[in-house]
Amino acid sequence: MNHGFRSSVRLFLIVLLLFFGFSTLQATQFKLFRTPRTGNTVRLTAPAMIVSIQRNADRYTIWRNGQAYLTINLPEDPVGVLPPGNYTLRVSPGGSVTLNLNTTYQPRNVLLWGETRVLVQPLWHGNYVILASPTPITTATYTGTNAMGIYGGKTRVLYYISPNNRPAKGPRVIGGTGGKTLVGQVLPAGIYRLVPARGHADGIVYGEVKLTVK
Repeated sequence: MNHGFRSSVRLFLIVLLLFFGFSTLQATQFKLFRTPRTGNTVRLTAPAMIVSIQRNADRYTIWRNGQAYLTINLPEDPVGVLPPGNYTLRVSPGGSVTLNLNTTYQPRNVLLWGETRVLVQPLWHGNYVILASPTPITTATYTGTNAMGIYGGKTRVLYYISPNNRPAKGPRVIGGTGGKTLVGQVLPAGIYRLVPARGHADGIVYGEVKLTVK
């Protein structure tokens, strides 16, 4: 009798541990989605990494706390970490988008990049990076002879002037802590894009910075 009772208690405890372990795991993973017929709201109480995005839409907007947060009408989807808040999606007619999010994640390297073209539309091409906390730049590349800017919305946060830009006395950085390099500069929490500028002799120019989101 005692043996049977102990076995039942042991089994119950194992099931309970498995249940809570599974619930904890599931509680860190979210799917924010919108289809032509339905969608959901996700409430994040902690920052969440964008793990992947499935998309069948030309345009979509991430809404946060009842306001438009970021609109994507580019081939590239955003990368990075969403800050806490209530999120929904709005998608172009007939489209579907799913964001897979996880509040438990390891530090991850992401690229913020941009390319400026001469004639091919769109003249600027690149991506967006979302940061939920201040993040330092670990590497930086620019292939042009002019400069490149990092923008949060319409505000230029950092501006790197190439060493080939002699009239502007490069290399130097405007914004942040100044100096001669973007490496070590810290981007505050926010949404960013990178725009490389063309010099007179430049064709297509490319720029990128690497960030380790934590």
